Amino acid sequence: ETRHTSEQSKCQASVTRVLQRNSLAKELFLRVNEYLVRNQRQPIEIVCSSCSDVEDSLRSAFGYFETPPGRIVICRNSIESEHHLRTVLAHELVHAYDSIVLGRNLSDCEELACSEVRAASFVDCSQALRLFRRFCVRDKAYSSTSCVCPNISREKFTEILHRCFESRPLEENHHRS
Repeated sequence: ETRHTSEQSKCQASVTRVLQRNSLAKELFLRVNEYLVRNQRQPIEIVCSSCSDVEDSLRSAFGYFETPPGRIVICRNSIESEHHLRTVLAHELVHAYDSIVLGRNLSDCEELACSEVRAASFVDCSQALRLFRRFCVRDKAYSSTSCVCPNISREKFTEILHRCFESRPLEENHHRS
């Protein structure tokens, strides 16, 4: 019990530090919460969990965005460092932004795939050389999407990749399907 509380406290403190220090995570978090408050809704919650009892499709996840209620779960037992947490949190905040601010239905496989492309592009693969970035995004986003939507075809995914790859992370009007 004490170990669980200590891990929980360390994880929450790390989340707070990331939100203070990482510009993309901070901006996404602020934009999502400004939108929620403006619409008389509760701010997004970010919780740390062991994620040992989640459904199979999330078992290998480092974190996930859950809607409703609109919260991000960080799988603290899977996070290797604060740098890793920064990547996971920013990635999930892209999904929160897409769902809450842009009104995307992330239970729809095509909209989820587009959000995965955006998250991979602006977070996971943002440091990749331009030449390799599209390959990085394709592989990361397809892998993430196919965990939840195993029936999405490579052809359909490639079409979504082309449509969603260049949209900016905080763009209000990126291409809809």
